[in-house]
This record gives sequence, structure tokens and C-alpha cells, in this order.
Amino acid sequence: MKKLIVLSLMVLLSAVSVFAQDDLDPAYAKNFGGGIVLISQTGCPPRAKFDMSMFDYRDGKFFLPAGDQAQLNVRALLPQGVTLGSALEKVKKDEAANLQHHKEDLCFYKVWSSYDSGSPIENIKWPANLKELPKWASSTDGYSSLSPDIYGWVSAGMSYEGDFRSSFWSIMGSSVPGQKLYVTFHVGFEYQVPGGQVESKWNDVLQKFENVTSTGMIGYACSEPLAAATVEFK
Repeated sequence: MKKLIVLSLMVLLSAVSVFAQDDLDPAYAKNFGGGIVLISQTGCPPRAKFDMSMFDYRDGKFFLPAGDQAQLNVRALLPQGVTLGSALEKVKKDEAANLQHHKEDLCFYKVWSSYDSGSPIENIKWPANLKELPKWASSTDGYSSLSPDIYGWVSAGMSYEGDFRSSFWSIMGSSVPGQKLYVTFHVGFEYQVPGGQVESKWNDVLQKFENVTSTGMIGYACSEPLAAATVEFK
């Protein structure tokens, strides 16, 4: 009887895990594949129901209206075989030194603009693949909590009216026709190493982690890009 109960529980947990992963409407993968951030003007694309009318997608770009009415609503579709949880575990393994000071697991959304202070940036080299990041400027970042109950998901979404507004409103509000954005999605965690202790930080110049003395400020451990998109304002 005990074995039967345990077996039944395992089957139930397995079914819950599969449901959590497969609840995404298959039409998303059919129309867009994986490794892409979907961008919509009309709200966060719902997981369970795909609606192509939410997207203005042409020539490999998503289009949004320029000006103070522009919104950045997103749904990130992860590469095939990757879940939010598996990507997060890789980050925690790679940055184990900071994990003991863990505060919260997060989804990160990073945005680079082709304009700066209303003028186009010269000599921009657009990323050629998913792992490549823009080098012409620093990104503007937003984030949301990543809770264990969605580790099995292969997608994550956020609405502009949610956590995004405080991070991206200036970019969206000042947007002009022809301006472009590069948007990436990542997972990771927030940590805070006490001041004076050793913190592991990425050195952009040396392209490796190195041990430094912490100042006590909050830090972020972040995955490689899991999805990306190009946006153009019209």
C-alpha cells in the first residue's frame, strides 16, 4: 500500500511538471521557434493562447509605434530543451562563490537603444547571434521574480505596466520613427556579499571571473542571453 501511495505521488508530481512546461500554446513554437523575445504593443502575450494579431512582425523585426504611447510587453521563448529552472541552475553552478549570499532568483530583461539623447549612435554593430551582446552602450535593465513553481516553464512574460515601467519608460517615451532596440532575456539571481569579504566578479577586459573585495553593494549573477529580438519604432 505504501509503495502504491509513493508511486501515485510520483505520477502526480510528474504530471504537474509536464503540465507546467507544456501549458504554453504550441502555436508559439510553431510560428516563432525558440530563443526569441516576442514584443507586443497590446499587452503581455498570454501563455495559454497564441494570438498573432498581438505582434507586428516583419523582416525579422518587431514594430512598435513611436512616442509616449509605445509599450514594451514581452514573452521570451527559450531555446529547445531549456527551461527557466535548468538555465538558472547553470548560473548558480557557474557563480557558486556568490550563491551563499543569495537574496532572490530573477528574470532579467535587457534593452539597448540605437539612439542616445535623441540622436542616432554612429557605427553600431548589431549582434550576429544569440550569444553576442551589443557593445555600443550599456543596457537598460528590468527584472521580475523567478519563483520555483515556474522552473519547469519554457517561457516567461512581462507586461509594460508591471515591473517594466520604472526601467524602460524613458526609452519608450522618447522613441522616434526609425529608432531600434535590441532586447535580451536572461535568468539569474541577486546577491549581496558583506563589505570586506571576497566577491567573485566578471572582468569584461580579461573575460573571466576574478576575486575582488566586496563593497557591500547588491550584485547580480546573470545567464547568457536565452532569447533576443530586434524592435523598430514606426
